[in-house]
Amino acid sequence: MSGFGPVRLPWRARPYKLMGFTLLELMIVVSIIGVLAALVVPEANRSLQRSKINEVALELAGWLESLRINNTSDVSCVATFNQAAVQPLGVSTILYTINSVQQAGTNVLAPSCTQYIDNFRIGLSGVSGMFRVASPATFQYTRRGNIIAANADDIRIFLVDSTYLRCLRPQVLLGTISIGQNNNATGVADVCPDGSFRTF
Repeated sequence: MSGFGPVRLPWRARPYKLMGFTLLELMIVVSIIGVLAALVVPEANRSLQRSKINEVALELAGWLESLRINNTSDVSCVATFNQAAVQPLGVSTILYTINSVQQAGTNVLAPSCTQYIDNFRIGLSGVSGMFRVASPATFQYTRRGNIIAANADDIRIFLVDSTYLRCLRPQVLLGTISIGQNNNATGVADVCPDGSFRTF
């Protein structure tokens, strides 16, 4: 049978050598996995924290915007800050309550603003976590959608056990909201740099 080359056995009939990992190889693999986990897990946690506080800030900005655009010639809404909310907030804590004010030149109390939009509660979208919030006592929108200047300070939202702060800044003349950020904050008393604000 010369000239036909060596005879090849079927795969199952071939002898094989049992291979395995040495202890050194296993130690190297485990070490690499440990290093990767040490890098990935903290970053994933930071990403989750950023997502949480961004969602709360956007949700509150949207709530205030709805309050502004629902003002009419008959209704002027006041958003009153719940001072107890300076403490850590749970998912059902009311942050703002709203009510109507009597219109100038009339003797009739305006219809309740709650027929346009409900009170704002932290966690409407299911955001878990504890937040500290600092805010002016009230926001009152005029019938033209402007904000009374005396109550136009920043609303600051801080995610507890993190370094993330978001600031909502009302624009007095337009009544719109811009959102700033500080990712190295130590608490709700910190501020967001002016250059970090973007219009909602």
